[in-house]
Amino acid sequence: MDMSRAKYKSCQLYGTCYSILEADDRACALARAIQVFAPGIPQVYCNGLLCAPNDLYFDPADPHSINRPNYTAEETEARIRRPIVRFILELLRLRNTHPAFDGEPFISDTPENRLLMTWTHGEESAVLDADLRTHGFDIRYTENGQNRNLTFTP
Repeated sequence: MDMSRAKYKSCQLYGTCYSILEADDRACALARAIQVFAPGIPQVYCNGLLCAPNDLYFDPADPHSINRPNYTAEETEARIRRPIVRFILELLRLRNTHPAFDGEPFISDTPENRLLMTWTHGEESAVLDADLRTHGFDIRYTENGQNRNLTFTP
């Protein structure tokens, strides 16, 4: 089968993750938690980290500019103080430093509206338990033998 680019059109969404999720902080927090718990190296675009909405004044000649708003330093600092951004930063810190993510991921068999992802390495673990219908989720992890939680409060 010929898989050349000339034969197939690109399928890409134009917009920020935050706007695609209708600026729902809870849905965005869950989406980022799933991304961070998925195997591989999670990549979060800078405006994705800032939970930036679509730029309504984007250049129609460049559809990618819809998800590239230009913020001043003050606007960036204000966005960083938002609870959703603070949560994503903590989530990324957990992924980058917790030893469980050096181990193996496991996705449990659950009902279709649930997701249970677990990473383990030795005695350490990190668990994402999510309800995909309500966007409710719980992140539990161990730290030096102690049970901890990472929670998002909008």
